[in-house]
This record gives sequence, C-alpha cells and structure tokens, in this order.
Amino acid sequence: MQSPTSNLTRALAKVKPMPESRQWVGCLTPAEILALVADGHRPAHAEDLDYVKSKVTKGESGTHWFYFFPTGKTAPKFAKGTVHDKSKGPEL
Repeated sequence: MQSPTSNLTRALAKVKPMPESRQWVGCLTPAEILALVADGHRPAHAEDLDYVKSKVTKGESGTHWFYFFPTGKTAPKFAKGTVHDKSKGPEL
C-alpha cells in the first residue's frame, strides 16, 4: 500500500481548479481521495466520500472524478497558486 504522503502528493499533482468556482477537481484513485480528505479538504458532495469508502472496502482502485473545496493543511498552496509549482520544492 502507498504511503498517505505519496497519495497526497500524487493527488495534488492531478487536481485542477474549476472555472468560476471555488471547487477543485481531479480524476483520482480512492487512496488519493482519502489522502485529500485526511489532509482536511472538504468534498463538494458528501455522497462521494461514501462511494469512495465503499470502493476501498471492495478492494477496487479505479479512478473517480472528485470535486472538493481546498480547506486542508495544503490549502495555502491552492490560494497562492503553487500547488503545481515544482520550483517551490516538494509538495509537502
């Protein structure tokens, strides 16, 4: 199993802002989604989290579109626009 840190790093590399919205979106694996939620980011739709948890319980790892609000520990990276900026050093 991947470490939570690597799942979060991969998730942050895959997400994009939604035009004209405070939401962000990414096509992520269940482990990456759970890493974002564990970091404190809030899902846009609560039922998405239930769906992802059921996928993990079944051992499935396919990707799922996940919409969320950046409210977690890494939220300042979203506000500054440095979530994808590799020149700023490691994501975490």
